[in-house]
Amino acid sequence: LVTVPACFWAVPALSQAEWVHLDDRLLLADRPADAGARVLVGALVIPALFLVVGLTAAQVARVLAAGLGCGLFHHAPLFAFGMRQYSGWGNLAWVLGTEWMAVVPLVFLVNRLVCDNVVLAPAKSARWRKPVLHLLFLGVACF
Repeated sequence: LVTVPACFWAVPALSQAEWVHLDDRLLLADRPADAGARVLVGALVIPALFLVVGLTAAQVARVLAAGLGCGLFHHAPLFAFGMRQYSGWGNLAWVLGTEWMAVVPLVFLVNRLVCDNVVLAPAKSARWRKPVLHLLFLGVACF
C-alpha cells in the first residue's frame, strides 16, 4: 500500500528534476482504448459476482472500491504530471469508472472461480460453467 503509490508519484517527479540528470526526452505512448468493451465486461462481470460467486452487495462494493483505488494509484500521477494527455477531469473519471471497474472485478471473479473450484465442482456450478467460461474469454479478448 505504500511502495507502489510512492513509485508512481516519485518517478515522474524525479524524472523532471534537473539534479537527477536523466534523459529528458518525453515518451508519449498512445494506445487505443475501447471503453465500450470495458463497460460491457463490467456489465457482465458485476452480475456474475452476485449470481455465480454469491457475493453480497457490500462485498461487490468492496471489490469495486478496490478497482477505484487501483485506478487512482495508477492514473492520478499520470494525470497530475501530464503523462497521458488527459483532456480534463471528466476524461480521468471516465477511465477510472470503466477500465479499473472492469479489470479488478474480472480478476477477482477469475480468481474466485479458479481458486475456489467453483468452475471445477460439478455439483455446485454445472449450469454456470459455460457462461462463466464465455465471460472469461470475452474479458480476456477485450483487454
